[in-house]
Amino acid sequence: MSKIHFMNVLHVSPYYKLKGGIASVIFNYNSNSNEKFNYFFSMYFKSKVLNFLVFPFLMFNFLLKITNPKIAIVHLHCAKKGSFYRKYFLFKVSKIFKKKIVFHIHSGEFYSFYLSSNILIQKMVNEVLEKSDSVIVLSSSWKNFYSDHFNCSNLNVVNNLTPFQSKRKNIIVNKQLKFLFLGELTNRKGIYDVINVIKQNINVLNKKIKLYVAGDGGENKINKIIKDNKLEDHITFLGWIDGDKKTHLLENIDIVILPSYAEGMPIALLEAISFSKPIIASKINGIIDILKDNVNGKLIKPGDYDSILNAIFYYVKNRDLIPAHANESYKIANKFFPKNVFNQLTNLYNSI
Repeated sequence: MSKIHFMNVLHVSPYYKLKGGIASVIFNYNSNSNEKFNYFFSMYFKSKVLNFLVFPFLMFNFLLKITNPKIAIVHLHCAKKGSFYRKYFLFKVSKIFKKKIVFHIHSGEFYSFYLSSNILIQKMVNEVLEKSDSVIVLSSSWKNFYSDHFNCSNLNVVNNLTPFQSKRKNIIVNKQLKFLFLGELTNRKGIYDVINVIKQNINVLNKKIKLYVAGDGGENKINKIIKDNKLEDHITFLGWIDGDKKTHLLENIDIVILPSYAEGMPIALLEAISFSKPIIASKINGIIDILKDNVNGKLIKPGDYDSILNAIFYYVKNRDLIPAHANESYKIANKFFPKNVFNQLTNLYNSI
């Protein structure tokens, strides 16, 4: 068999200009590859109704792409629920055309989705995991987890990709420590836990820290909490940011905080370590592969306010450790830069 190149692979994912983890991964693939990537976007809109209505039309485009004899592999990028249902249908179609299939699990809640589903959907999940030529998970901890919970012998770890950043030569720590939350404004991400910790400890944290919140999905709620509790001097809400604005922000804050309840491998933390930032995040699968406690950040227990507060105060009291932890973060980031991730993908494609 001749060597498989990226031009021989059809990636199936949400439209890369949408907001969200998988879209960010696909955007990074597209922006950082020296080779042509073939994409089929199975979701174009934020609206579930619109996506449902246009899906039959998208399928015609999918058939045009998959019947191309140059396409040898279909790479399905999956989250949970609707994402899985769409990918299952495309999985079945791809099987009909005898394509190799890579099923890529991005969501940290995919197993919870499986457990909460009925028997039929669970059978569908098992079918995909057992009959795909490769199942990609995002970390060694997730590989161990899926090995323990599914009859799945074709598991591979492929890192999420974050764009290359040059190593920072001088780490300057702000007088008032600047913390950044970057992600969806949902309970699962733990943003309201951080805000509540600041609100409840405003006297001891006064003038010591400033939290910047950047994300999408709960703008009105966040702004109301800040206004009602007079937290304007301690929390700044920025809304959704990307491009140069995000780069500027990551260059100028001190620490990134993400006290999530579930993650696959959060892009926000990969961006943080690529910019040489210490991180405070939850001790859960995915995160424990990039956060070494007291080495490049602090591991916390999700939902535990004392744990979050202690981690924040750890850096307030040990400001001198921030540059060292920043340098350790950058060392860990290396394997998530494009060259290494694309090598992983190439080797995987040619092994199935």
